[in-house]
Amino acid sequence: MLSGSFVEIWQQGLWVMKVATEISEREGLHRVKVSDAKRFALLAPGIVQAVLGGSLPRTMSLGTLQRRTMPLDWAEQWGMVEGSG
Repeated sequence: MLSGSFVEIWQQGLWVMKVATEISEREGLHRVKVSDAKRFALLAPGIVQAVLGGSLPRTMSLGTLQRRTMPLDWAEQWGMVEGSG
């Protein structure tokens, strides 16, 4: 039997996939591009500025940010970025 929280997470995942698919079709973009953009939308503003300004720590790259599961808390995100080495 599946736990209630697992089912909720699974349902949310399906909803997010549906939304990404709808946006990608409407905008003429690949769904993966839309999903990546959505992930970056949740990053701390200062991290986004560091990405755009090229001032991330040497041990952190855009690719690393794409592969990591980042917490929603901005302070925890900074901790992951600064401790990436």
